[in-house]
Amino acid sequence: MASPGQGPQLSTATAGDKLRLQARVYNYSLKPMPADSTVHVRIYLQSWDTSTQKPAGASVLFGEDKLRPIPPFDSAEAAPLNWVLANATLDTRPYQNQSLSLGTR
Repeated sequence: MASPGQGPQLSTATAGDKLRLQARVYNYSLKPMPADSTVHVRIYLQSWDTSTQKPAGASVLFGEDKLRPIPPFDSAEAAPLNWVLANATLDTRPYQNQSLSLGTR
């Protein structure tokens, strides 16, 4: 990954585009996660009704990422970041003439 967390921020895409999506996943705890733990991130899309500006239909899982333990929150100046990036790729070809919304769980 050449520039994690950087790059163009899109609000629209054209059907046929392949999008590399990233979501920050935070650990707000003050306690370290166990070293053998895995953080599972699921990324969903959902049809979006542009006339009502509301979701339309059920959400659909399209990506998953498994992450190593995330460092805990620490306000010290040299502390490691308490977040990591989850990644997924979305091929927009199946979504011609549709508006979509994205989310994580």
